[in-house]
Amino acid sequence: MFLFATHGAAAGSDHVKNAVTHAIGLTNGSNIACVFTCQGEVNPKVLEKVKKKSEPPVWIGDAAHAVGHPNEADLSALKKVITQL
Repeated sequence: MFLFATHGAAAGSDHVKNAVTHAIGLTNGSNIACVFTCQGEVNPKVLEKVKKKSEPPVWIGDAAHAVGHPNEADLSALKKVITQL
């Protein structure tokens, strides 16, 4: 199995690490060939909605840095990972 995800959170953040751990736990012991994550631009409507929550998500501060992602560098990193499998 190849797990791929984009996220508004900063790469390598605890939020991403926890999400990946949770996703792997949902695979029911499947063989995980690789996990690849990168930032992904968050829909502005979603950002508006979550900013209004009494407790905004932990990744909200990273969302501005996700604009324009995945970008060419992200796609290049993904291609490198795939070719090394």
